Formats: sequence, structure tokens, C-alpha cells
Amino acid sequence: MKPMISGVALLAAFSLSTAGLSAAAEPLLSENEALRQAQGRADVADITQSTLDAAAADAVAAGLPPNPTLDYSRDRTTGSATRIDSSLRISQSFDIAGKRELWREAAERRRRAIESETQVRRIDMSAELRRRFFAVLWRQQQHRAIDAWRQRLVQIESVVVKLQHGGEVSGYDRRRLSRERISAVARLEAEQAALEHALERLAAMLGRNNESKRAAELSPSGNLLPAATPPLDTLLSRLQDRPQLKAWEARAAAADFDGQAARRGWLPDVTLGIGAKRVDDGLQRDKGITFTASIPLPVFDRRQTAVQRATAEAKLARSEYRLNRATTEAEIRGLHQQSERLRNAALEFRAQAVAASSDLIRIATAAYQAGESTLLEMLDAHKGMFDAESAALELEWQARASRIELDQLTGTLAP
Repeated sequence: MKPMISGVALLAAFSLSTAGLSAAAEPLLSENEALRQAQGRADVADITQSTLDAAAADAVAAGLPPNPTLDYSRDRTTGSATRIDSSLRISQSFDIAGKRELWREAAERRRRAIESETQVRRIDMSAELRRRFFAVLWRQQQHRAIDAWRQRLVQIESVVVKLQHGGEVSGYDRRRLSRERISAVARLEAEQAALEHALERLAAMLGRNNESKRAAELSPSGNLLPAATPPLDTLLSRLQDRPQLKAWEARAAAADFDGQAARRGWLPDVTLGIGAKRVDDGLQRDKGITFTASIPLPVFDRRQTAVQRATAEAKLARSEYRLNRATTEAEIRGLHQQSERLRNAALEFRAQAVAASSDLIRIATAAYQAGESTLLEMLDAHKGMFDAESAALELEWQARASRIELDQLTGTLAP
């Protein structure tokens, strides 16, 4: 039978540090707040707005008629009499085939495509922000779990050193315990480095990386494990509204309008002009009004290459649309299944393995008190609880990462 002092002291050391596994950080930053801060940054807003403004300007420019032309000429002829001819004329081109309206429609479709692509970038940025947010949350929880285990080992080791002097604990047990503590310290340092890296990456997206020590102060709060996955049919029904598909649709429509305008190339623009002419031959001066009309002859260039290019661009856009839709649908099905399986596995593991660790600790403690097991056997039971907690966090992180990828694919911005 082991002396009571060893059982009481060691059990106290184990119990004092058990609460560290469930300690939570002060909730300072929610997922929604992080998204709001990242999307509200001035430089991000400027990039988005500038892209949309440039596309809108192109759409307006495509519908503007060409500027009128003002011509002035003066001819001086010397012979038996000096003759001076001068004229002033203004001319304007007219689109009698209606090509400019088609070009305007094409530019408007490209503006819509760019608008959809801008939304894709916002979704991608949102997904990346969420990955960094939950990576910090995961690292923080892992760090707390490892630190709690390290503190537990330090407390136990301090008791074991005293017990070894009284001959109640073997030198092997103490060395084994010391090795576990050293391993926990090394693992804690590695996790600390990973946490600091994750914090800096999150701070960069929030615009805080230039503020002294602000990254270390970030403390994301929330559930690492995602909520239940929406039904597959619901996600597939949103596929038609995916911004990337809308962008390909708009680009295909733009190419169609370009093609229609090119096919009207056989009817070129007509340029009409009107002006005043003055003739001075030294004896008399004459004045008059001039009218001009010109039209290019579509002999060589009948816009056939433009038709060919527009046809190819429309075909390319529709092919990209079909390929992207088929690939995305398959990805959604696969990610939906993966996300559900990982979430269920995380829930089941925490409910069974983590909960079972408490029973194993209770059994090992009772056996140690009864003199039926060694210190290391009880230590292994406690280490098993730490390993189970670490594995549960890993599963929850994998489930969250899979859910973020699924949300990104289906165009979900918010949690």
C-alpha cells in the first residue's frame, strides 16, 4: 500500500491543473466583426469601387458618338492673277447601321461581368479571412491545451521530487516524468510560433499589422466546430446564382453583341459636312456654302475578322460556363459530404473519446490509490486525456476548413 502522502499530493497536483483545458480566452473578436473590419478597409473598398468605376466608364464611352471634325483650308494660286481659296467646314460621322448601340450593349454586359468578378473576389477574400480567423482560434485552443498539460507536469514533478527523496518514487519514474515535461515544453514553443504566425496573418487582413503589438492582442472568439451543413439540394439550387457563372454568361452575351455589330460592317458610317467657302482672285470675291458626304467602301475589310473573333469569344465564354458549372457541382457534392462527415466525426469523437478519458482517469486514480498501478500508469491516463483533446481540436479544425471551402464555392459571404 502506497503512503497516503503520495496519493494525496499527486492527486492534488493532477486535479489543480485539469481546469486549464477548459479555460477560455476573453471574447474580443467575433467572426462577423472580423469580416466587417476586413471588408471595410479603405484600400479594399477603393480597389472594388475603382474597378467598378472603370467598367462603368467603358460602358458609357462605348455609346458615345464620335466628335465632329472642324476643317479649315486656304489655297493661294499665282499666275496671271493671284487667286485665294479658303474654306471652313464642320463634319460629323453617323452610324446608320446601329453598330454603336450594339457596342454599348456589349460594354454593359462586360460591366456586369466585372461586377460579378468583383463579387467573386469579395467571396474569396471572405473565405481567406475566415480561414485565418479560425486558424488562430484553433492554435489558441491547442496552445491552451498544451500549456495546461505542461503546467500539470510541472506540478506533478515538483511533488515527485519530494517523494523520491523519501524513497516513495523510483528514479526511473522521475526521469520519465521529466522527459514528458521537456517534450511538452518543446511542443508548446512550436505551437506558440505557429500561433504568432497565424495572428500576424490575421492582423494583416484586418489592417492591424502596422500597429505595435496589436497582432498579439487579437483574441478571436466563437465555435471552432461549424454549424450543421445545409441540405445538398439547397446548395445546388444556388448554383445558378454563383457570381463566376454570371460573369461567364455576361461575357458570352457581350461577345454576341460584338458579333452583331461586326456583321453590320458592310454598311459603314456616313460622314456629312457643311461649311463656307470664299474665293478671291483680286478682281472679285465670291462666297458660297459647301456640302460634303463620304463613305468608306467595304472592299477589303468587311469586319469579317471581327465577326470571327466575337464568335470565338462567345464560344469560349459558354464553354467556360459549362465546364465551371459541371466542376462546381461535383465539388459541392464532394465538399458537402466531406463537411458532414468531418463534423459528425468531431462530434462523435468529443462525445466518446474525450468523455471516456475522464472515466479512464477515475479508474487509474482509484487503482493508484489502491496500490494496484504505478505513477506512470496514472500519468498515461492523464496524457491520454490531453491527446484526446488535441485530436478533437484537430478534427474540429478540419471540419471548419472544409465548411469554409464549401461556403466559398457556393458564394456564402457570412458564417
